Amino acid sequence: MTVDQLIEPIRHSPLLPRIVKELQLQVAREQQIRSRFYAEMTPDQKVEFIDGKVLFHSPAKNRHVIATGCIFRAMSLFVEQKNLESIRKLLSGARPNPAKRMHYQIKNRERKPCS
Repeated sequence: MTVDQLIEPIRHSPLLPRIVKELQLQVAREQQIRSRFYAEMTPDQKVEFIDGKVLFHSPAKNRHVIATGCIFRAMSLFVEQKNLESIRKLLSGARPNPAKRMHYQIKNRERKPCS
């Protein structure tokens, strides 16, 4: 939907000045909050500014990091055993290049048991 299509229903409305004023107030409030957000946040914080609200993320717990690593290793081994080339490229972070065969190799990496 274009901006013109969006505002067409209210363009000739007697409420248009009131709607414009309210939108300007909302934009001003969000700009204030956003400015404060950027001034107060630090690089080590996991925070986001979404729809005028500041959202804090709790740090991943150690067991989450371990579980994620185990899942990735299991997926990697499955992809390697089944020779799933397109998935292998996604897992390795490489961009698809049909002219070049990608090899996913794990060399001299200590593997911890997933339990």
